[in-house]
Amino acid sequence: MKAFYQQKEGMSNLYSLPILYGCIDSLANLCYNKPNDSICQKGGSMPYEYLDHEADIGLRSIGDTLEEALAEGARAMLHIMVNQETVTPVTQIPVGCQAGDLESLFVTLLNELLYLREVKTTTLVDFQVMRLEQSDEGWVLEGLATGEPLDPDKHEFMTEVKAATYFGLKHYTKGNQHVFQCVVDV
Repeated sequence: MKAFYQQKEGMSNLYSLPILYGCIDSLANLCYNKPNDSICQKGGSMPYEYLDHEADIGLRSIGDTLEEALAEGARAMLHIMVNQETVTPVTQIPVGCQAGDLESLFVTLLNELLYLREVKTTTLVDFQVMRLEQSDEGWVLEGLATGEPLDPDKHEFMTEVKAATYFGLKHYTKGNQHVFQCVVDV
């Protein structure tokens, strides 16, 4: 992926936005925005990957359980936005959301993380599912996001994610693994 950065005159690096040129050859091999292999690799395979998309970024998360697949999707989105190596996970923020089906729960979770990141002025880098239950109304998720207070001088920001969308939204099983995917608006 070729990312060219332009900085408007008088603006800090926090407001530098990537301008993507041409088709993205392979988001699984992100150049600047690729999460650190040692962090992404789990048992020799990545727990999440990035999908080709012309204007936004598609992501697919994979886990042995629903909880793991949801958490990997959250991590994938968070790692698009900031170099996780520049963030010390010292702050924990409780996360709660619910939705009528698993696909909607995935999008709701990602958007809840974006919301909490803004209102808590915190740079998030990790997420764990603490409880996932199916109820009469649908699915209920409780989790814990970790990061640290926003520090533009310390944190290396990359691509700003505006929202998780329903475009390309899927949940399915492949073998014994759960897979979620969607496109995030950047």
